Amino acid sequence: MSGLWRNDKETPEGKYPIVLRRDGTVLTKPYFVLVDCDPGFVAAMSAYADAHEELESDQNFVNDIRSWVASIRNNPPPSGDPPSARYRKDDPAILAWARDSKRNGGVSTKRSQ
Repeated sequence: MSGLWRNDKETPEGKYPIVLRRDGTVLTKPYFVLVDCDPGFVAAMSAYADAHEELESDQNFVNDIRSWVASIRNNPPPSGDPPSARYRKDDPAILAWARDSKRNGGVSTKRSQ
C-alpha cells in the first residue's frame, strides 16, 4: 500500500471509514486521523500548535497540544507504520454503516449489534 487509502479505488472511504462525534453523529467533512504512535505525530502536532498560536487560538488549547507532544517525546509509544499494507479484515457492516451515514449528511444511524 502506498499513498492515502482514500485515493485507492478499493478503499475510497479511507483507512478510518467513520469518525463519530460524542453525540453519535458521523463526521462527513474530509478528515485525517493521526494517532500518537505515528512517527510523524510529534512534528505534525508541533506544527499544529504553532499554527494555532499564530491564529491566536485559546492558549489553553495550544498548551494542551504542546503538553501532549511533550508526553510523546518523553515516553513514545511503539511506532506505527502508516504506509504498511492492510492487515485487518474489513467488516462489511461497518463499511455499509459508514457509507450510509455519510450519504445521510452525518445523521446518526447508530449501528445495532
